[in-house]
Amino acid sequence: MARRILLGTPAHDWACDVRYIHSFGMTVKACAGNNVDLRWLFPAGQSLIQQARNELIYEAMTNGFDDLVFIDADQGWTAEWFMRLISLPVDCVGAPIRKKTDDEITYNVKVRGGVDTIIIDHETGLLTAPDMAVGTGFLRLSRHAMQVLWDNSEKYSAPDGRRMAWIFDVRPVNGELVSEDTHVCDKLRAHGIPTWIDPSILPEHYGLKTFKGDFLAWLNAIKDRQALQRAA
Repeated sequence: MARRILLGTPAHDWACDVRYIHSFGMTVKACAGNNVDLRWLFPAGQSLIQQARNELIYEAMTNGFDDLVFIDADQGWTAEWFMRLISLPVDCVGAPIRKKTDDEITYNVKVRGGVDTIIIDHETGLLTAPDMAVGTGFLRLSRHAMQVLWDNSEKYSAPDGRRMAWIFDVRPVNGELVSEDTHVCDKLRAHGIPTWIDPSILPEHYGLKTFKGDFLAWLNAIKDRQALQRAA
C-alpha cells in the first residue's frame, strides 16, 4: 500500500513563489515514482496562521494520512530532500531555515539551553536538544505526532460544524510570548516526542532576495567561537 502524505502550505494571500511551484512539481513527480500517494492543500484567506495550520492537521487526521509535511509558500527545495524528510525514522523532523535577516545569520531553530546542548545522532545525522523547537517552514509530523497533538489540545467547533483542535497557538509562557511552532514543539517534547532537525536539508528562503545557508557550518562556527572565548 502506498504511503499517504499530505503537503500543507498556508497561502495567506493566495500566492506561492514561482520557485516554490517548481520544487512542488518536482516533488509530485518524485513521489509518483516512489509509491508515495502525495496530496496537497493550500488553506488560503485565513486571518491567523495558527488557524491555517490547525486546519491542515485536521485534514490530515480525518482523511487518514500517514504524515503531514508543512512547507511555506516562500521555500525552495529539491525532491531528494523531500524524499529524505519523509524517510527519516522519527515523528517530528524539520529543516533549519535561514531567516530573512541581513544584519546577522539566524535560523528558525530555538534552543534555550544554548548550542552546547545540541547533540547529533550519528546513525541518521539528525540533531536534537532537550528543549529544541524548530519552525514549520519545512517540517514533517508523523501520524503519531499528530495524534498526540490532537489528544492534548483544546477542542472547538468551527463555523461549519467541524470538531477541531486548537493545536497551534501563540501565548505567553513564563513571561515570554511563545510562537505557534515553539508551542507545538514544546507540547510534543512534553509528551515524549523529541524534535529533530536534518542539517543536510538546506531549503532556500525567498524574499526580496534569496536567503540560504549551511546550518551545521554556522553551528560549528558558534561553538568554536565560544570555545575560544572560554579559553581566553
